[in-house]
Amino acid sequence: MFDARGYAVTVSYLLLDAVAIEARGRDGRAVPARVVGIDFDTGLGVVKLEGAGPWPAAALGSSQGLAPGARTGTVGVDEDNDLVAVAGSVQAIQPFAAYWEYMLDRAVFVAPASPAWGGSALVNDRGEVVGIASLRLGEAPHVNLAIPVEKFTGVRDELLAAGRVVSRPPRPWLGLYTVEAHGAVVVSDFSPVGPAAGAGFRKGDRIVGVNGVSVGTQREFYEQLWARRAGDTIEVAVQRAGGVVVIAVRSMDRQRLFRAGE
Repeated sequence: MFDARGYAVTVSYLLLDAVAIEARGRDGRAVPARVVGIDFDTGLGVVKLEGAGPWPAAALGSSQGLAPGARTGTVGVDEDNDLVAVAGSVQAIQPFAAYWEYMLDRAVFVAPASPAWGGSALVNDRGEVVGIASLRLGEAPHVNLAIPVEKFTGVRDELLAAGRVVSRPPRPWLGLYTVEAHGAVVVSDFSPVGPAAGAGFRKGDRIVGVNGVSVGTQREFYEQLWARRAGDTIEVAVQRAGGVVVIAVRSMDRQRLFRAGE
């Protein structure tokens, strides 16, 4: 919770397919909540608790002072859905690219990790929220990815007012799932509701270019894809048995598939 009026920030993947949303406090009360905003670029979302406040709210800080070895705490729930506050530390701060057309220029990696901490608050030694925990990554010993809180504070007012970020153009989305393997970007799957699903891609295709520019990493792929606007036709060159094929896909604004507050 970042606002005494009942607004809380969490990770967006928890909200996208939710049939109902509840927030549970330290006193055990379960309070219904609704989605008021989603930012697909950062992977964050905002919910509003129903009912009268004021609600307890945490202070938002900054992750800029964090460095490997810095002490942190994760405040959330464990695998048994019990409220916990667990001490930990920063393991690394570096860019992060994921398979679902998602990338952070700066992400915080902390340990210990838990698969249940998605949406939990990452706090510094002053108790300020400096990040929002997201995925558990890697093999044991795992780390948790945390999204720096500045990714939220810079767009907070827009999310509350409009349900999305309106100050930047929506990114073009294809719905391609990719992995980096053997020095290439390889198609592993596609979203059933994305433009790529019926465009002619095959699992195992190696993406070698976007709009005439060669790419060899997910980062390069995303940078070239996002250099255009949602709705633009994207030409993706893929290598498969028999040679290189160029597939033209009309991209879309992913936000059109989700309406906050509805």
